[in-house]
Amino acid sequence: MSPERGWLTCAVRGSILHLKAEGEYTTRDIQAVLTTAMSDPSVPDPTWLLVDLRSSRWRPTADQVAERVRILGSLQPRLRGSAFVIADPARYGTFVMYQAHAGINGGPLIQVFPTPADAEAWLRIQSGFEPVRVPSMSAS
Repeated sequence: MSPERGWLTCAVRGSILHLKAEGEYTTRDIQAVLTTAMSDPSVPDPTWLLVDLRSSRWRPTADQVAERVRILGSLQPRLRGSAFVIADPARYGTFVMYQAHAGINGGPLIQVFPTPADAEAWLRIQSGFEPVRVPSMSAS
C-alpha cells in the first residue's frame, strides 16, 4: 500500500507567493511547483515566499533540507526570502535547520514562524511594503 499523496497549492497575494503543502510530497514536486510559479508573469519580481507546512507530514533529513535550500537559492535574485509556518513545536525545531543551513552556506533568507500572521508580517516588513515600527524613546 503506497502512502497517500499530498498536494501543493500556490496563490499570489501582493508581493508574497503563498505555497501550502499538505500530506506527503517529494522534493521534485516542490521544485516543479516553484519553477512553474516563478515563470508565471502574475508573480511579482521581486517576490517573497510564505510556505505553510502546518498540514504537511514531511519529516526532512539533513540532505533533504540541503536540497530544498538549494532549490530556493536557485530562484534568487527574484525570490528575496522565505518564511516557513510550522505550528507543531516538535517539528518547529527541525525546520529551523532550513534557516541555519541557508545562513551558514550563504543561501537564501529563510525564517521559521509558528503562525501565518507572524510569517506574513515579517515578509511584509522585509519586502518594504510595511515599515518597521520602532518605539519612540522620549526622555522622562
